[in-house]
Amino acid sequence: MPNDESASSIPTALPSNAPDDTRIAAAVEAYDDAAVARATFAMDRAKDSRVRDYAQLVRDRHHEAKMRLSSLAVVPYVAVPPTSLQQAVGPSQLGFDREYVDVETREQSALLQLLDHATPETKTAELRKRLVDLRPQVADLWVRGFELQQILAAP
Repeated sequence: MPNDESASSIPTALPSNAPDDTRIAAAVEAYDDAAVARATFAMDRAKDSRVRDYAQLVRDRHHEAKMRLSSLAVVPYVAVPPTSLQQAVGPSQLGFDREYVDVETREQSALLQLLDHATPETKTAELRKRLVDLRPQVADLWVRGFELQQILAAP
């Protein structure tokens, strides 16, 4: 698996003839892959312990979610785990922490939108249940990220 730290977080597109549930699972798994990659990157670089703890939680939840989804369907095209954080690594560690939390919060929000749109379109009850179970976990990560953004923005 390539480790391109500047790759886009847009999930890899599946062929339009792929079954709907496969495309939905692949899109969600791509977000999981990306979140795990960003979190792993951030855990080694974040200065603030709250940011490291948040990254660990993100990594754990998305790794577990990917494992649960991958047991349902073999996804032929998995996205390269991306991160846009490499530019933020430098002299300002607080800048990195803020950038990671901003990116992660934005990506959790995007995943929530995907889940809200895709869940009703699933064809199998098993995939629908997995997505319904995942949503509150992602919503919690978004809330925690938003709260952490407010803390890090304070002077």
